[in-house]
Amino acid sequence: MPEYDNLKIPLGFRRRFEEINKKHNLGYTTYPEFVKDAMRRRFEEIEASYREKG
Repeated sequence: MPEYDNLKIPLGFRRRFEEINKKHNLGYTTYPEFVKDAMRRRFEEIEASYREKG
């Protein structure tokens, strides 16, 4: 079972997510789901960038 951590994220980010998710029907069911996906994608971008640099 994974361990978890709590983060304090500006409330404006959550409001912006809720507006965009609703407006564009992104398919996220929860804010934490979106945050985890955003972090996962950013990690992949960073790792890919370093692989390209060799």
